[in-house]
Amino acid sequence: MQYQLNDKMKRSLIYMLHSLALQDGVLHRNEMYFIQGILDEYNYDVAILEEVPENFDINQVVLPNAHAERMEMLYNLMYLMKLDAKVTEAEISFIRRLTLKFSVPPKLVEELSNIMREYENELIPKTLILGTIKKYMN
Repeated sequence: MQYQLNDKMKRSLIYMLHSLALQDGVLHRNEMYFIQGILDEYNYDVAILEEVPENFDINQVVLPNAHAERMEMLYNLMYLMKLDAKVTEAEISFIRRLTLKFSVPPKLVEELSNIMREYENELIPKTLILGTIKKYMN
């Protein structure tokens, strides 16, 4: 990640990632590896995941002010959603609810969700994701 987040923003991202990973009822090994990478980057212990509330409250999320930083968080969430090679409706619904707080256009979320479904078992060209996000950046 190329930006500086404060502790509340970092915890929010971790909580969102962990909650998203559990939307299908299973924390897949690849999802855990990805979350562990974020924890390592932020110098957090995996024990922080025990702090994630069972009923995660989206209203408690603290986001950066800059649109580009919020978009990078969205990118991480979308990427995580695909890591178990199953994109479920529960995951997409969770992302939709989250992105209302992100102040991103619902059309962007739908486009990205469709890309995730289309490439569910394949590598997604990074230019496709970034190009889609750039279309909506002001």
